[in-house]
Amino acid sequence: MSFKYDFDMFSVVPDEMKQEFENAFDELGMGGQSKEKVAMFRDPALAVALQNADDEVRQVFLNAGFGLNVYDSGAPEGCYLASEEVGRSDCVNRLAQVIVSNRSVLSQNWNGFDIEQFLDHVANARPIEVEEVQVAPPVAAKPKHSNVIRLASICVVAGSLVLAFSTGGWSF
Repeated sequence: MSFKYDFDMFSVVPDEMKQEFENAFDELGMGGQSKEKVAMFRDPALAVALQNADDEVRQVFLNAGFGLNVYDSGAPEGCYLASEEVGRSDCVNRLAQVIVSNRSVLSQNWNGFDIEQFLDHVANARPIEVEEVQVAPPVAAKPKHSNVIRLASICVVAGSLVLAFSTGGWSF
C-alpha cells in the first residue's frame, strides 16, 4: 500500500489554553511542556498502519517525537507550514538517530511504512506561509468550559503526582 507521508506539527496544549492559562502552567512547572509539539501524519491509513506496526517500530516513532494519530494543518500535499520547519527537522533527525542507534528495528514489521519513501518525501517537501493554506470550513465551537475541565484535570494529575512523591507512595 502506498501512503502519503505528509506530516504537520501539532501543539500538545491547544493555543487557546496556552494563552488563557499561561500563568497556571508556569506555577505548576509545566510552562515548557505547554509549548511542546509532536509530528503527526495527515494520512489516516498511515497512522493506522503505524498503530498496527510492531511495538518496537511504534516506540521508535514515539521516541522521535511523532504521534500515532492524525492531524492536518490544511497545507497542500507536499507542503508544510514554514513556521514548523525547525520542529519537523528535529523530529526527522531524532527518528534517524533512533534508527541508527537501534538498527535491529529495521527488521521489524513496519506494516507498509517505507522509510526510504518517507525520507524522499521529507527531502522534497516545501515550506509555505500560513496565508497560502486553504482554511477548512469552520467546525462547531467547543463550549468554553471544556478548557476549564482540561486544566482542572491537569491540576488533579499534577497534584496527585506531588502528593505521591511527597508521601513516599511512589518512589524510584
